Amino acid sequence: MKKNVRRLIVILLALAMLFSILLPALSILASASSSSGSDEVTEEEIDALESELAEAQRRRIAAQQELNAIRGDLSRAQQAVDLAQQQLLLTEQSIDTTKHLIQSLGIQIQQTKADIVAKEGEIAQTQEDLKQTQNRLDNITLRIDTAQRRLAELVQQEKDQTQAYYDHVRWLEETGPMTYIAILLQSGSFSELLDQTMVIGNAMNYTNDILDRLEDTQMEMSITEANLEEDKEEQVEVQAQQEEQLATEQQQKQDLEAQQKQLETDTANQQQYQKDLEAQRLQYIADRDEAQKLLEEIAATESAYAQEAAALAAEEANIQQALTTAEQKYQEQLAMLQNTGDWYWPLPGKYSLSSLFGGRYLFGYWDSHTGTDIPAPAGTEIHAAQGGVVSYVSSNYYSSYGWYCMISHGNGYVTLYAHQRVKPIVTEGQVVNKGDVIGYVGTTGNSTGNHLHFELRLNGTRADILQLFPNTTFYMNGVSWKGNQYPAGLSN
Repeated sequence: MKKNVRRLIVILLALAMLFSILLPALSILASASSSSGSDEVTEEEIDALESELAEAQRRRIAAQQELNAIRGDLSRAQQAVDLAQQQLLLTEQSIDTTKHLIQSLGIQIQQTKADIVAKEGEIAQTQEDLKQTQNRLDNITLRIDTAQRRLAELVQQEKDQTQAYYDHVRWLEETGPMTYIAILLQSGSFSELLDQTMVIGNAMNYTNDILDRLEDTQMEMSITEANLEEDKEEQVEVQAQQEEQLATEQQQKQDLEAQQKQLETDTANQQQYQKDLEAQRLQYIADRDEAQKLLEEIAATESAYAQEAAALAAEEANIQQALTTAEQKYQEQLAMLQNTGDWYWPLPGKYSLSSLFGGRYLFGYWDSHTGTDIPAPAGTEIHAAQGGVVSYVSSNYYSSYGWYCMISHGNGYVTLYAHQRVKPIVTEGQVVNKGDVIGYVGTTGNSTGNHLHFELRLNGTRADILQLFPNTTFYMNGVSWKGNQYPAGLSN
């Protein structure tokens, strides 16, 4: 809605500017049309047209400068639109690339999750191994404690048994050196003999029993010590295994923590990538739309100013045409005012001619001569053949005519004076009277000697200048005649 309103305002402004431009142009055309119906053009009218032309040129140049500035803004706005569009395309390409990166990142995240699950399983297995190792270590410790207590008991038992054995041997030593036979011989009866025999047997059995028990104790001590040593070695081995498992568990926990942090970082990065890219895409879209909006506004303004510049150029052309027409008419009027009837020969006293108007051979080639050549010494004054207005003065040396000038005499009559020695001494627009000096004879341009090339143009067409001098006698190749009444057999 706002865009349509803006365009409507621009169109209305353009129409207003066109109206303001066309109104003066229409008035000028109306003025020119009204003046064209009159017979005369005044100098004041020409001055007014020149002022109007200068103002039209000023306004056209200002409008063109403004138009060029607007077109520069339009070009920059188009570049901004193109840049924003390129940035948007690059961003979309980046988004596509980042989508693939995000997909790869998603795969990495899934892999990390799987690694975390696997690592958690490894930690659980390690913890189970630690538990079993701890149970095994507890059992070994219990066995060691039990063996150590049993070993202490056996040591004490061995000590007691050894002491008992020592006490028994001491008792035997204290009873005297009796042999078993002597004890038997001292028996008073068979029953006493049996008793003594039993006593001797018991003594012998007690000694053997002490020795057997002492031997069993020592055997058990040896076995217990061996088992204890094995258990201690196993305890050291299991403790080392436990320390290794604890270190493995610690490393696994550290790895798990690192993987979890990496997962969190990757997830956060993935979300941030998506967020940043979307924000960037939206920003570039906004920039592009804003640049496009500005471009459309500048384009509308450029169109309005282009119409204005075209209208101003048309106005300037119309005023220029009106001025040219008025100046031509004014010069015709001036020329007519200066025209006094009879024509004046430009080189008084020089009536011998070297070449006539029309076809001739020049340097062996047929040539169409456009004027009449009048030989004269260098520096001879050249006079205006009739009153009028100087319509052209060569600003540069011309290869064919050399230095030359042209005079308009009104009613379509224009005379030309070529091969002058130097640049003509008159200026364009200068009013001259019949007989005024306008230059000097020379041989510049395509010339074989000092002479004046005298030429007539009637309504834009070259014509024989001698027709303007019907009562003047001319000489050439020993023949004389008047005007352009050439005698028979005269060769150019």
